Amino acid sequence: MVLASTYIPDSPQRARPASLLKALEFYERACDLKEYTGCMMGGNILIRSEARRPEDLRRGLALLSRGCEGGLGLSCIAAATVYADDKFGVLDMDEAVKLSRQACEVGEAQGCFLAGIASQEGITKVASTERAIEWWARGCELGDDTSCSRLILVYQGGAGVDADYEHAFALASKACDADLPNSCLLHATLLMEGVGVEEDREAARPSLVKACKAGLTRACGYLNDP
Repeated sequence: MVLASTYIPDSPQRARPASLLKALEFYERACDLKEYTGCMMGGNILIRSEARRPEDLRRGLALLSRGCEGGLGLSCIAAATVYADDKFGVLDMDEAVKLSRQACEVGEAQGCFLAGIASQEGITKVASTERAIEWWARGCELGDDTSCSRLILVYQGGAGVDADYEHAFALASKACDADLPNSCLLHATLLMEGVGVEEDREAARPSLVKACKAGLTRACGYLNDP
């Protein structure tokens, strides 16, 4: 694995003349030895190649699938991205959703978020907000800010389920305690508007500070508003 990185053009470890083909060779060897990061890295080289041929795409997807089956969630996500994007010519939303769910099940939070979106929008089956909530709850527990934010907004707005403002506030509090910036912004907003909790603009400030420091300009704007 380390040897492969020494051939990658932009790698800090590069110590040899750049050669993606050589790097691919070592990544495939690593994959054969069940070092699943090698499967993902080799698959990405083949799929992202500007000179990619149909056989390269098939070979790349095969490598990503091996990484996914080996329990590497990021490899599942990489493969799902290919199947969900028509530009690759292998559009298959059923497969993309399956891979996203598989990623979530092995602890890759981004997969949980994507699986939730698929459930909410009914991409492959009947739309189900309840099922989406289950996926986002798993993603939120794994520390995914986007999953937490979706979950908070669902309970705040009652989109497909009964609104539960107190639960939305409790979720936002927990997520902000974990320093998740979008969730901190939602937490502060609920406090400032008195939704699910007594209105308290001063108590909202620490959450706004966290969100602002993370680069959320809306949070910074609230802090600067007298």
